[in-house]
Amino acid sequence: MQKFEIGNQSESIVLSAYLKEGFTVSIPFGSGASYDLLVDSGSMIYKIQVKTAWISKGVLKYKSLRRQPKTESRRPYKEGEADFLAVYCPENNLLYGISIKNHPTGGWLRIAPVRNGQIQRIRWASDYAWEKHIADLKTEYARQELNLRPFGSEPNALSTELRARKKNYGINKTDSQRI
Repeated sequence: MQKFEIGNQSESIVLSAYLKEGFTVSIPFGSGASYDLLVDSGSMIYKIQVKTAWISKGVLKYKSLRRQPKTESRRPYKEGEADFLAVYCPENNLLYGISIKNHPTGGWLRIAPVRNGQIQRIRWASDYAWEKHIADLKTEYARQELNLRPFGSEPNALSTELRARKKNYGINKTDSQRI
């Protein structure tokens, strides 16, 4: 499978996960943006960069640097280029949400305990679980959960015109019926 195909799969999985949580998601046109998705919480729009991870020796690894246009060299993300990294790992089929603010240049999260027993200064994958990321967006960041839409179409959903007809707002009534 080509690299771009792997990236496209990860993007579609992340996009779907945000939609299932009720967020509005947009995709930037073209390939020049520093982010892959825009996630609208109702009060804020977040720039999301999607990364695909792999597991090596108990560590979830992903490339966390931004590819430079034309030169293909890599550099850290600058302030304002993205708000979060959404990391998908096909090996364990899990998603992780990481704030770009405190993100170092190395993309790794520990899944298994360290052999030497070290517990300090470890970035545990569980601290960046998708559920925590979504909870943060819905509470601390969004603050307006009422603006989040339920996933899927509403049962018995009607178009604006049909709702107006049903409520007898006078659409398609003759003059004799309006009096």
